[in-house]
Amino acid sequence: GSFSPSHGAFGNDLLFLCNYIVSLNDVAGSFFYQRVNNKAAVGGHSMGGGSSFLAAANSSSSISAIFNFAAAETNPSAINAASAISKPALLFSGSLDCIVPPGTQMQMYNNLTSSCKAYVNITGALHCQFADNNGTCALGQVLSGCNSSPITAATVFNKTTALLIPFLDYQLKDSCLSGYEYLDALNNTPGIVSTTNCSISPQCGVLPISLETFTGSLLKSSVQLKWTIDKTDELKYFTLEKSSDGIYFDPFVNVPASASLVYVASDPVPFPVASFYRLRILHKDGSYKISRVVYVKTPAQQIALITIMPNPVKNDLQVKLAAHAPQQVFATIYNVNGQVQLSSLIINLGINNKTFSIAKLPPGLYFISFKNSAGILISSAKFIKE
Repeated sequence: GSFSPSHGAFGNDLLFLCNYIVSLNDVAGSFFYQRVNNKAAVGGHSMGGGSSFLAAANSSSSISAIFNFAAAETNPSAINAASAISKPALLFSGSLDCIVPPGTQMQMYNNLTSSCKAYVNITGALHCQFADNNGTCALGQVLSGCNSSPITAATVFNKTTALLIPFLDYQLKDSCLSGYEYLDALNNTPGIVSTTNCSISPQCGVLPISLETFTGSLLKSSVQLKWTIDKTDELKYFTLEKSSDGIYFDPFVNVPASASLVYVASDPVPFPVASFYRLRILHKDGSYKISRVVYVKTPAQQIALITIMPNPVKNDLQVKLAAHAPQQVFATIYNVNGQVQLSSLIINLGINNKTFSIAKLPPGLYFISFKNSAGILISSAKFIKE
């Protein structure tokens, strides 16, 4: 909103957004909860591209890579800031750009200390074609006498995405195959002149694990989940997660990796009406992937016990219940001899989280049951008190 914006503030805004969005992965009430990787890339066009250098130069950030289109010099200097950046970088320029000539981006490229950096000059591309020929930008080109190109904005878009998508998949998602696709695109995309020092890291000799199938089906009152993979190398375990709305997911069981390519697990207490499931696949190097979501239609139960945790438990037992309608429920904890140790009245509406303090109970095996106001058993589970 200004002809003299603060480039430093723009860079700080980009830095803030990268850090903030990554942090939302750990905020339970956020739409992004458990949906965001711990890596971010920062980028922009023209002044935004220059400001992306100011953001990426900050060492204490979640920014793992930088990309930009026809980046312009800024104040403070983006060219100077580049010398403080060792993160992977992909820089685009247009050979017919007279707004910010390619030599500007080449200075930025030369100053980068990254072990994987690339400069791509698209033959015939204009400055504004990277921004889909935005009207305000194009007017500047007309007034500068450089608004003519032998290629279209769509062509520029196709060339940039052919490189940018595999670059980001490799740098942010650790997809080794995407790394090879990226190098191939750098070497073989027609109509570009590229300079790079990138190579694919040695661990990419091991192909990533592929989830071939993931299905769920209702068997009586429980849900059976089945999945197959193409190999078990470098795999640590699977975490099954479930949700009542397909947005907020909670883990409910870990399945250790084995030599098998086929896995089966059960959810004995699915949500009433509908349950959504996904897999978190954890590799030995700490990286993980999340599967597509599987939907299973389930009976409209009065109440369903979703999870009890931790199990074994020392002090507080956390119970999550889902009720189809408001109701009164009696929760009873008793030992293997049937002796009641703790009883409580719960009023449920929708999804409820309840805590039972059991620190004073002696160690052993216990059961928790839930009955409605008529005394009919609705659900039960067992747990171990340490």
